[in-house]
Amino acid sequence: MEKRILPLKYFSFTLMMILGLFFDDVNSSRIFILVALFLGLFLISGLRDYFNKHIEATYLIDGVLVLLIELNSRYVVNYFYHLFYIFILIELFIILKKNAVRISVFITMVSMYKFVFLIKERFSLGTISQVLFLLFINILIISYGILNNRYRKEKEEKENLYKELEKMTREQERLRIARDIHDTLGHEMTALIMQLEMASRLMDKDFEKTKEIIDSAKKGAREGLTKIRGVVEALREDDVNYNKLINGLIEDFRLKTDLDIKYEYNVDFNKNDVGECLYRIVQESITNVSRHSNADSIEIRIIQNADNIKFWIKDNGSKKPVIKKGYGLKGLNERIENRKGKMKIYYNEGFIIEGFIPIGGNHD
Repeated sequence: MEKRILPLKYFSFTLMMILGLFFDDVNSSRIFILVALFLGLFLISGLRDYFNKHIEATYLIDGVLVLLIELNSRYVVNYFYHLFYIFILIELFIILKKNAVRISVFITMVSMYKFVFLIKERFSLGTISQVLFLLFINILIISYGILNNRYRKEKEEKENLYKELEKMTREQERLRIARDIHDTLGHEMTALIMQLEMASRLMDKDFEKTKEIIDSAKKGAREGLTKIRGVVEALREDDVNYNKLINGLIEDFRLKTDLDIKYEYNVDFNKNDVGECLYRIVQESITNVSRHSNADSIEIRIIQNADNIKFWIKDNGSKKPVIKKGYGLKGLNERIENRKGKMKIYYNEGFIIEGFIPIGGNHD
């Protein structure tokens, strides 16, 4: 229970005890019994609050102690004593999450015990109405407690769900950023390595051509660094022109590597929600060709049908490569599967990547 409520709780307990004893007009040895029972009730409640250990059995003991207090009263019903049951029920549903209903039913039955004798002694409509009214109050508290506990449980479940969703979102975002950085860095570094290899072969034969290639490589390295620095922000922008990006990617790679790239498509990437995914497919495909194949030409087809977009990328490599999915291909496959698509990689007179992506599939 919150600390700021505790003073009010013990003030109410003390006031009800004093008023109950005054109403009971205790002037015999019974006062020692009643005070001892009250002290026991205060002690158990105080220990719960001090150690913050709200053991279920202690609430059952509270109910029994209040019953003993009532049994030692000179009256069948002392309403000041009866209020202790109300206090116990309220605290019960504020604190406990489990078994609160069972314990509250037990305490309610204990609190109604005295009314059996009251009805026997004074059977009347007024007495029955009185009993039903007090029973109604207990039922009302129990009903409110059940609804409050259910609300609290649903709130906790929602909070846990939000935490899980936030965790999943962060993990997916980290994975997305890692894939984007890998794709961009891998592509730029592959082009740079190929330019440096060309420069190395031409160094002794054509100095001017070598210098031109090295200058181009330096320019490409600077551009690659700029892309890497801005990759996260750039790929999150809503106005990214993927038609321009893919065309620029192919043209840039063609110039840097001397690869013959044939490109056929009927897709407006900016009108679909798969523009980035297709951009990464083309990027990873031509990067892998230049890394692992001895091909000098690549054919790319991206065709849109009624319900999906099919892609097909093939090189003319004469050497059958060992197909092993590295980080790039794994990331590419994850992107496609996240959009409910499929991708397969195989060799048939060249290295081939083909598959499809449904239009309107899930986002990465």
